[in-house]
Amino acid sequence: MPTIQGFRDTFEGSRSNRYKITGNVPDDIAEITDNAFELYAKSVSFPGSAIGMIPVSYQGRVVKFTGERQFAEWSIQVYDSTGPDNLRELFETWIEKSDGANTHKQKYDNAAASWTVQFDDTGADSFQKTMTLYNCWPIDISAIDLNYEAADSFAEFTLTFAYDYHVES
Repeated sequence: MPTIQGFRDTFEGSRSNRYKITGNVPDDIAEITDNAFELYAKSVSFPGSAIGMIPVSYQGRVVKFTGERQFAEWSIQVYDSTGPDNLRELFETWIEKSDGANTHKQKYDNAAASWTVQFDDTGADSFQKTMTLYNCWPIDISAIDLNYEAADSFAEFTLTFAYDYHVES
């Protein structure tokens, strides 16, 4: 029978509060900030994926085959800032360049090269888990909720990205 000490001696869990996000934006948006940067976020998800199923009827039974892999959208909870690295302004500009609100000019090549989520820092920037998301672009910038009763907190908003695929390493 396993013992608590045996569990304690062999368990190596991942720390979900030690993470880093790095990414880049398209060149024509880099006028606001450097093209590649590290993003400080309140929370982020390590994105998931799912594989579809193709049911085929055969002699009264359903035989299931693997289908296409789908990658879920990726969300980041970000603190709003008004400093030189105004993230909301950066992502609003990115969305505006993808589909202009007044001009309705659309630009389909506005996907950044990649964004990376790393977590389980064991010290000295030695991350154990890394996921790189390819061809990311923002699809949603949430509202910033303002409230007189919200003391001792910063304003925050959620960014949601679409991307083509991810690779975990």
